[in-house]
Amino acid sequence: MITYNLKMMMMKYLKLILVFGLLTPAFLGWGQTNPSPQNLPYSQDFSSLTGSSPAYPAGFQGWDISGNLSSSYPTAAPSGDRAITVNNNTTTSRHVGDFFGKMGVMSTGSSMVTICLAINTTNNTNIQVAFDAMTQRTEDTRQNELGLQYRIGTSGTFTDVSSGQYQNQMTPTNTTGTGSVKIEVKTATLPSACDNQSVVQIRWVIRDVSGSGARPGFAIDNVSVTGTPISSGTSTIAAGAGAEPSTISSLTNMQGATSLNFDIDIQDDGGTPGTDALDTKITQMVFAQGTGNDISDWTKVIAGAELTDGTNTMTGTVAASTITFSAINPNTLGLIADNATKNYILKVWLKTDFGTEKTTADGKNLVFRIQNTNITVDNTGSGFATGQDQNSGSSNNAIDVVATVLAYVQNATTVANNAVMTPAVTLSTNDANGNRDLGWATSVTISSTGTLTGDPVTGTLSNGVATFNSLTHTVAQTGRQLTASSTGLTSAMSDLFDVNNASSATDHFRSKATGNWNAVGTWESSTDGMTWINATLTPTSTANTITVLSPNTVTIPADVTIDQVTIESGAMVDVTGGTLTVANGTGDDMVVNGIIKNSTNTAFTLNSGAVIKVTSGGKYQHNPTVAGSITAMTWETGSTCEILKASAIPGGLNQNYYNFIWDSSTHGATTINLTSNLKTINGDFTVKNTGTGKLRIASSDNTLNVKGNMTQETGTYLDLGNGSGSSTINIDGNLTLNGTATLDLMIGAAVGTINLKGNLVAASGSTITESGSSTAHLFAFIGTSAQTASFGNLPERVNFEINCSPGVELQSNITLKSSANLKLTSGWLTLGNYDLDMSSSGTSITGGSTTSYIKTNGTGVLKRTVGNADVSYPVGNAAYNPAILKNAGTSDIYSLRVADDVLTNGDSGPALTEKVVDRTWYITEANTGGSIVEATFQWAASDELSGFVRSLCNVAHYTGGTWNEGTNGAASGSGPYTRKRTGITTFSPFAVIGQGALPVELSYFRALKSGNTALLEWQTLSELNNAYFGIERSNDGINYHELVQMAGTGNSNTAINYHYTDTHPAPGINYYRLRQVDTDGRYSYSPVRSLSYGSAKDFSVIPTIAHSDIRIELSSPVETDARIELIEVSTGRLLQTVTLESGTDSHTIAVSHLPAGMYFIKLQNGHELTTKRFVVVK
Repeated sequence: MITYNLKMMMMKYLKLILVFGLLTPAFLGWGQTNPSPQNLPYSQDFSSLTGSSPAYPAGFQGWDISGNLSSSYPTAAPSGDRAITVNNNTTTSRHVGDFFGKMGVMSTGSSMVTICLAINTTNNTNIQVAFDAMTQRTEDTRQNELGLQYRIGTSGTFTDVSSGQYQNQMTPTNTTGTGSVKIEVKTATLPSACDNQSVVQIRWVIRDVSGSGARPGFAIDNVSVTGTPISSGTSTIAAGAGAEPSTISSLTNMQGATSLNFDIDIQDDGGTPGTDALDTKITQMVFAQGTGNDISDWTKVIAGAELTDGTNTMTGTVAASTITFSAINPNTLGLIADNATKNYILKVWLKTDFGTEKTTADGKNLVFRIQNTNITVDNTGSGFATGQDQNSGSSNNAIDVVATVLAYVQNATTVANNAVMTPAVTLSTNDANGNRDLGWATSVTISSTGTLTGDPVTGTLSNGVATFNSLTHTVAQTGRQLTASSTGLTSAMSDLFDVNNASSATDHFRSKATGNWNAVGTWESSTDGMTWINATLTPTSTANTITVLSPNTVTIPADVTIDQVTIESGAMVDVTGGTLTVANGTGDDMVVNGIIKNSTNTAFTLNSGAVIKVTSGGKYQHNPTVAGSITAMTWETGSTCEILKASAIPGGLNQNYYNFIWDSSTHGATTINLTSNLKTINGDFTVKNTGTGKLRIASSDNTLNVKGNMTQETGTYLDLGNGSGSSTINIDGNLTLNGTATLDLMIGAAVGTINLKGNLVAASGSTITESGSSTAHLFAFIGTSAQTASFGNLPERVNFEINCSPGVELQSNITLKSSANLKLTSGWLTLGNYDLDMSSSGTSITGGSTTSYIKTNGTGVLKRTVGNADVSYPVGNAAYNPAILKNAGTSDIYSLRVADDVLTNGDSGPALTEKVVDRTWYITEANTGGSIVEATFQWAASDELSGFVRSLCNVAHYTGGTWNEGTNGAASGSGPYTRKRTGITTFSPFAVIGQGALPVELSYFRALKSGNTALLEWQTLSELNNAYFGIERSNDGINYHELVQMAGTGNSNTAINYHYTDTHPAPGINYYRLRQVDTDGRYSYSPVRSLSYGSAKDFSVIPTIAHSDIRIELSSPVETDARIELIEVSTGRLLQTVTLESGTDSHTIAVSHLPAGMYFIKLQNGHELTTKRFVVVK
């Protein structure tokens, strides 16, 4: 029994082994046919796919792939073969087949197929695949994508290729698949892993992208696969038999004068194994600098180069470190026959002018090197073996300069008698091209036509240069000349020179070069100021005059006493050490037209009565290592004191400057307190650099008067004081704050004040602030001419005053911080198109009158927060027309401006010309809803138009496309006058209107659908001089045309009904409006109504360009509750949601609080969603 059971168990196991043995190949992807790899280059146009029994072309095979089609390409190995089908262009099931001479493929959602091509890339790199992709059929909205994959060998998964994808045409215009559409040429480069492989399989697969319905069919055609052949072979480079010359003459300057400089032998297949049976074909050779080369930049000395094989010759391009022979003909000069050897010779010729090498090139070696890496070959021929390297040698091709002439390097100069000629005369031993012979050994002598001590004098010879350090003439003479001689060389004659008498301490002196004050080579001297010689003394206080000429800079490194000094414009005297003492002589002791710089830590010493005068354009530069001290000077109009370095307050600061510049590069992170010592600047005050610290004006009560402009550059920080005393800056010119400059009115409890007569030009990143506890910091505009003001940041409480009768005009928005005050004393604050934001808590406005108010002459508004207390808006335009707002509802920010007219349509249309106060107050709220506002508006009698009855007037509110009048009553006051309106919950234009001011009072205007016609109905409550109604229609809400004119009643005080039927409305949305025309030609428009003869989801936004309200007009009332969403396009934020109850056909939304930009209105009506867009402008 046990034996039987054991046998039965063994039988079962054998069966299982047999089953798994049969299934395993299929599971592992071994059940497919691998096509035969095709050699490159390969191409296939599928022209063989004809007849009733097509077969896969060589290299191609169709396969199945297990799994379902998804949004990713399938990478699994194939699960089996897929037979090719015949002209299978109408089926929607999976297949690979002939599509009219193209290879087609179609996968379904649960069955995937692919087309495979096998290639052999041996000895090829950079594998390129190209093919035509096309759509064979498209029936529904399905979007699929055809992509390319690869694998190396015949097993394993496939990898996506990053290019070559193709998506089918979406328009279902080829439902039968009888032709190709959307044909595109696709290309792809296979990864480098596919290079030089015996088998690479590429396949076309499909993935799902979007849509639904039947799958699209694809086809490919004109497939090509190419690669770049990999060169083989082992060609070698050996030294040639020619002898490189030890030298090359500096006079070898022509190509025809050249001879061999470097030669090499190149042997085709000279290495192992050398069996490719190919020629070597060279297309480029680059000779580089070899070991021992002495001249780093060959372009300085080599004029040209030639490469020859004895039969063929070409010239190359000389670069700093290479000589390149490009575009070598591989069939002539570049050809080395299979297993043959060719000798190449490099020849060079030199430049006539070695430039910067002309004094150093003699004896330097030119070493040429060639390596296999510097030779380019045609890939159809042999390549080079690695490690090939030949060098011309460091003992060859040395440049040889042979001197033939003498030439002056430093020529003779005018000299004083019995003084050594300086600078020393030097001569060079040169060849005909001016190149120096460094090895010249024969002595060089000089003789003179003057009385030269030791004539002839022998110079000191070194490296081809003869130097004469002691040439001395003993007799004053003019027009003298030196002659330099050396055996074997052509002599050289010097320039003519004079021998003058020596300088006297009382001479006139002037600088002749930049240099040291105490060096005679810096100066010339003259007894009469007309005839000048090289000075033999340096100037002191006994000199008649001392002039530093432009562009010389004379440095004083040690103690010196001077007098009668003039520093010309463009010249500089820099005191770097010792003490500069200015003596008191006759005339001006020191006149600075250029620059006097003090780079020491002590002031200059002025003897009693001595004066330093800095003139217009002249400058004193303070440049100590620490604080230093500023010498007392006379600062004339146009002069400048510039602080270049100061780590603390400089001494001697309290002077009356013209221009003053703080540009301290050593300011650091500290606060440098000028301790109230800077009081008067008669010109401009500029702060350029305060490091990472601050510059403080005062530590006690102080007033700084700046008669010109004041400027702070970006990154600087200036504060007026430390709180120990009040500090004021009076600025007669402009105040400019650039970049991120900060102006701090005070640190501490004292008061800081800026009184500005010019313009304020503050960059957007700049800051005006205060860091103290006082509430009285003030920035006052006090000019006598019109001023402008642009602001950056105002992070803290700063009070402002307008005390400029011609007015101040904003050039930017301004936001005052909590508790800040605006004082209106004299003149307007003109907003233009900029806003004045005073909505922060506690901000206040004092003043406001007919001579000083906030002028709203553009789109700019005054913003204030209004709660349950009166808030004044002291605004006006041509005249003073303030308003007072009080809000019994939710506190909010209200923006207000006033315009000098009343327009028929609120903010558009003709202006009313009678029976109104000729002003419109535009009010908007920041947060829609919750307001219950009482508004009081003021005007003068001169603001009233003819016919206005002050005892019967009201505040009208333009809303819903018409002027909504309040209750008529008498104005308050005896001049100026006011009128009030209460219970205001929405905001747009407001005006004060007399009885009968509006020609027609429209009760309603509506459009109703009546079958396929449109019934228009409207009612007037009163009419005055009403000539007619023009009924206008539009299909886009922008362009209207008139359908008909209907006569008005003319004058009426009772309700009158009108109606009109449009019997032929256009398909889609129809927009209707009334144009009411008076007998004098004036007209106004009604609200727009719309009807549609589509579904209830149609609606319109009126207007599409808005700044106060928009109205949503539905084509027909909603049957169930619908929802409106207001969305900001730039951010996608949902700003507001409104529910429309059943039966509603319109809704108004306030948009005045929204920033300028584009917005969406979405209408969700049941299952229907419709979106329209509109633009808010400011």
